[in-house]
Amino acid sequence: MSKEKQPTAGLNIPILKKLEKWMTIKPNDSRFTKEIKSSVSSSLAKRYQSESVHHFLEEAAALDPRFKGTVTHDDAVWERLAALVKRIGTCANAIQQEPAGCESDCAAGNSEELEKPRKIRKSGLAELFEEEDEVLITQVEAPESDHMCAFKEVEDYCATRGIISDMDTLLFWQTNRFRFPMLCLLATKYLCVQGSSVPSERVFSSAGDILCSERARLDPERADMLIFLKTNELLNFSFLHSSSRR
Repeated sequence: MSKEKQPTAGLNIPILKKLEKWMTIKPNDSRFTKEIKSSVSSSLAKRYQSESVHHFLEEAAALDPRFKGTVTHDDAVWERLAALVKRIGTCANAIQQEPAGCESDCAAGNSEELEKPRKIRKSGLAELFEEEDEVLITQVEAPESDHMCAFKEVEDYCATRGIISDMDTLLFWQTNRFRFPMLCLLATKYLCVQGSSVPSERVFSSAGDILCSERARLDPERADMLIFLKTNELLNFSFLHSSSRR
């Protein structure tokens, strides 16, 4: 994937589509080239056949601003994302309403003990335009439903211009976390999934170097500590360097 620090799951579908495009047999291809392309295409066709896995990777690509254009024309992907965003909004509203109910009960219980606030005297200008002000106060817009909020947020994100492939996806979501609050929560769930097994294989390789025959009696907790220190050498070096400077 040519990515060491950000091999997110949103890369899988775009790379797969790019490979399928390159492996398309052309009339002027030689016999050997056609055989190679046919072999690679048949191998690619076996990838991600599980519907749940394929849907997850499509949604991860949609939440990656670098490659959301690869699924822009697939309405089913955006409908699934809108449903997930709606669920997040419903849960968030339920959480916000619980403490509000407790506060209202407490306020009702102590209402007798509280003194009534003094009536603020209006200015002459406020008294002159009192009728117009009352009309503005009573004209309260009805709150949008969770479905409309989710659909609007997904629609705005879909219409937002994407970023180039070398830019930082996480920086995009950090910058736009207030613009797309529910989508940002969803993106953190999807983009934390690695699209490549190389980092995991590297950890297994480090474990093989550490858990040798001379250290076969290490308990699992100690082994995990040594593997963590080995795979985070740069982080440990920078921490020790900053501590020594202090």
